[in-house]
Amino acid sequence: MPILCKPAVAVPEHVVTCEQTLARYADRYRDHPRLGLVLRLVAEAGVARRRLLPPDERTPGIPGRDARERHEEQVRSRLPAVVRRALANAGLGPGDIDALVWACADAIAPVPPARIAEWTGIRPGVTRLPVVPAGGTTGIAALKRACAFCAAHPGANTLVVTCAFDSLRPPAADPGVGDLLARAVHGDGIAAAVVRGHGGTGVDVRYLSPGPRLAPVPGIAGRTGAGGRSRRDGRWPCTPGRTLARHLLGHGWTAADLDLCVLHADSPRALDGLAESLGLAPETVRASRETLGEYGDIGGATILDAIRRAAESVVPRDGAKCLVAGFGRGVAEVVLGTWATAPAPRGVRPPVRAEPAPVRLVGVGGRAPGDRVRACAGHASRPRGRTGGRRACHERDDPHGPPRPRA
Repeated sequence: MPILCKPAVAVPEHVVTCEQTLARYADRYRDHPRLGLVLRLVAEAGVARRRLLPPDERTPGIPGRDARERHEEQVRSRLPAVVRRALANAGLGPGDIDALVWACADAIAPVPPARIAEWTGIRPGVTRLPVVPAGGTTGIAALKRACAFCAAHPGANTLVVTCAFDSLRPPAADPGVGDLLARAVHGDGIAAAVVRGHGGTGVDVRYLSPGPRLAPVPGIAGRTGAGGRSRRDGRWPCTPGRTLARHLLGHGWTAADLDLCVLHADSPRALDGLAESLGLAPETVRASRETLGEYGDIGGATILDAIRRAAESVVPRDGAKCLVAGFGRGVAEVVLGTWATAPAPRGVRPPVRAEPAPVRLVGVGGRAPGDRVRACAGHASRPRGRTGGRRACHERDDPHGPPRPRA
């Protein structure tokens, strides 16, 4: 079964404290009609300090192009060392990686996976698994993608890389309260982790929540502000707490059974509210609180850094129950597992309940509207036998054209 090994994280050396952020806001947005509310929310968020890229003193040119070029420079300079540490934590080398998951939360300059393979030394022909950024669920979605691949390909190893450099985004021309608050709690960072197909020390994944379309967080389908940042309303965090409790009950667990809980929230204050709604002890979410308080919200790397802190501070006992969850714009991503320090026999491990393979179309090249095409549910749903899975396929009308009249 998939084993999530200890991640590796790298953040910039430049530190920005909460006091510096408040002073900058008071000077730059002195004419903002709701400046007092913004300053109060930033002070109460609980982000004591953040790690950001230092200001660029070079002569600016085209803002978008400068941001993309600097983004690529930062990824290229920090990624190789982070990947080497992640591989060392998993006891693997670059040649042992079979798939690559790349998730960039800031969406400034998506780096092609081929260049990541070139910079890190992994094989250029590895399977590439894209992940669409979705706010706080970016890191969890990347981990789920890697775990599902390892579950479908026994013995395969997957490398997960996620980054966020929100400081390179230009500020909004007319920012609202949510825009200013989001910019005050976000930081910069890059992280990597290895999901082993078998063996190793880490979280032995037992349950993957269904796709986000099937696990909505009702009532908080957050609005999107400037730069793609999500905003939340006052009903958070009670609703996510009920969502997590439903996933735990579906697996036969309760919040009291958890030994390790890693959550991705916007700020330490939001994290405390979520832990309170679940009835969790403050010590259970200590690693997540430390990450948000010292680094800020660094996108998908937030959840990986919290897992790293939890593994380094006090090593969980063998078999400890673990919850890893994140929340985005109206969706929740959940991973449940137990801490493993030695591989268990394959026969006694319960199967990973991953989401089913998506429906894909076969042989649709050069078709005309209304032509018959064949839809297949994927290899996982094909019955074994002489037909080689042909019975799992069925004919239907082209969804992009008018229905073909039946004979």
